[in-house]
Amino acid sequence: MKRWKKDIFARLFWSNKWLMAAGILLSYIQTQVLVTGNKKLSGAIDLMLEGNGSAGMDAAFIGWLVLLAAFGFAAAYGANQCAAYFAVRMQAQFRELAGKKIPWLEYAYFDGNDSASVMNRLVSDTGVVSLYYSEVLPAVVGTVITTVIILESMWKMDWKLVLYFLLVFPPVLLLSDYAGRRIAGLQKKHLQLWDEVNEIAYDNVQGIVVGRSYGLYPLMKKRVEDANRRILKFEFQRNRLSAIPWSLYHVVQWLPNLLFGIMTLYHVVAGELSVGTMTYFILMMDRVVHPLGELPQLLLEVKNARLSKQRLSELMEQPGEWGGEQSAQTVGNGNPSAGKGESGDLSAGNMPDDGISVEFEHVVFGYAGSGRVLDGVDFRIRKGEKAAFVGESGEGKSTVFKLLCGFYRQQEGTVRLFGRTLEQWGIEEARKCIAIVSQNVFLFPETIAWNIACGKAGCGREEIEEACKKANIHEFILSLPEGYATMAGERGDSFSGGQKQRISIARAFLKNAPVLLLDEPTSAVDVETERLIKEAVDRISTGRTVITIAHRLSTIEDADRIHVLSGGRIAEAGTQEDLLAARGIYYRLYERQREGGVPK
Repeated sequence: MKRWKKDIFARLFWSNKWLMAAGILLSYIQTQVLVTGNKKLSGAIDLMLEGNGSAGMDAAFIGWLVLLAAFGFAAAYGANQCAAYFAVRMQAQFRELAGKKIPWLEYAYFDGNDSASVMNRLVSDTGVVSLYYSEVLPAVVGTVITTVIILESMWKMDWKLVLYFLLVFPPVLLLSDYAGRRIAGLQKKHLQLWDEVNEIAYDNVQGIVVGRSYGLYPLMKKRVEDANRRILKFEFQRNRLSAIPWSLYHVVQWLPNLLFGIMTLYHVVAGELSVGTMTYFILMMDRVVHPLGELPQLLLEVKNARLSKQRLSELMEQPGEWGGEQSAQTVGNGNPSAGKGESGDLSAGNMPDDGISVEFEHVVFGYAGSGRVLDGVDFRIRKGEKAAFVGESGEGKSTVFKLLCGFYRQQEGTVRLFGRTLEQWGIEEARKCIAIVSQNVFLFPETIAWNIACGKAGCGREEIEEACKKANIHEFILSLPEGYATMAGERGDSFSGGQKQRISIARAFLKNAPVLLLDEPTSAVDVETERLIKEAVDRISTGRTVITIAHRLSTIEDADRIHVLSGGRIAEAGTQEDLLAARGIYYRLYERQREGGVPK
């Protein structure tokens, strides 16, 4: 029962049970109409053979058949519509729940699962499950209802004939079930192989510039060919087993009919069965044999759908982001002094004036499968201060940002933002205090104006343009044929890195958050673009707490305090002059960049 309550599809099924119940009822009525009509017809045949044909084929009989046909059509139509609506509602409700779930999944889930695999589940597996609810499940239910009702009516007429049939069909189902279980085991491997192919295709598309620049076409081609070869070999094995249910379908189509026809004819000759009843048996057997012949293939599709449902359920059962559903419920709308339901202004000039913007106290954190990245990190960043983090690769600079943004939760210690822990804020509200300008800017495939307006809900065109002027990107946008209505394209690839950086800065201007996180925004740009970005960063830094991850040390020369990460801790801290004078880790990093010809 607990599993039923937990399973997402079980809960969706239960919420739409009235549609399924209506479909079952209408299928029952449809079958009863079929049985009643054929009984009337078999009775008319017996009357004709007795020389009383006019009694069996009068106007009342014809009218009765027409009425039954109309009633049967209405029931069949209703059953079909119920199945269709049931499937559509199940699919729509699942997509809605998935759309709400995906953005709140733990950040760690996306670190461990590539985008192609996630999308394959949402698209391919959802399609399989949708087909199951729209076609497979109604067909299975209809087959069971039809078979039970027809065999029950035949059992009342001659139970021996039904027994002959029941002895023939179970071995077919057992063989089909064996093949189905084998194929279901292979289906999981089938889906994994297709995940791999999608990943390779995704990588080839995203890495097309690198691939062409470095002549990687043979390697990319070989990866695709190897993956396709593995799929081809696997599909031969899978198709050999899949042929069993298909072959059984053809066997079931003729073998029971042949045996049953011989047996009914024998009973007629023996005087145990009338010709009309024999006709009824043969007609009804045809109605039973056809759906039962498809049952092995349907059961195979049920097993495949079950695996797809399992994969989707695993996705939906992934833990959500900690504190992700909080918002204003615990701390008002972001103002730490606000009570529940009060509004709070999270702009740079309206934060609690306790002097400390960000504080890490004895923070310990490590990624799954690796050791501790941060091992007792302590630091305080004062309001309006320019702070920076430097260190060798892998020392935890980006991890500090991820913890501050709540993408991961520290395993020990405390992270505070303006005197309150992230738990007290609630993740959604805490993030309203933070604006990020990343080294790798992501733009949605929408207009430039839309991408910038992400920084502030409901902002007007004037606010957008003002932010772009401060970010030194307004003139460039106006030079485009469609101006602010220009589409950014997939991932914003129609713009240069420097242009995307300035669009990102404009977005941060609009957000007007009191804390600004900079992940080396001037890396990999030309001198003129670097100047424009620095001007924009200087403007947006005014009155804010600015925290920078530095790779080029020249970008943090004016930092009020530089934190040097080493061995999971803050090994050194101070101004650049102090750290160079100490001739420690920072000094060695500085000298290495200078001697290597890398801009500091």
